[in-house]
Amino acid sequence: MNVIKKIGLAIDIVFEKFTLLSLVALILVVTTQVMTRKLFNFVFFGQRKLRFYCLPGLLLWQ
Repeated sequence: MNVIKKIGLAIDIVFEKFTLLSLVALILVVTTQVMTRKLFNFVFFGQRKLRFYCLPGLLLWQ
C-alpha cells in the first residue's frame, strides 16, 4: 500500500506542475493577444491554437 500511495503522490505532483505551467502559458498568451490587438491592431498567428492546447492541462486537474 505504501508504494501505491507514493506512486499516486508522484502522479499528483506531475499533474499539478503541468496544470500550473498550462495556466501560466494561457495567461501569457491571452495577455499578449489582447495587448497586441488593442495597442498595435495586430494579432499573432497561432495564438488561438496555443490557447486550445493549454486548456486541457487546466481541465485535467479538476
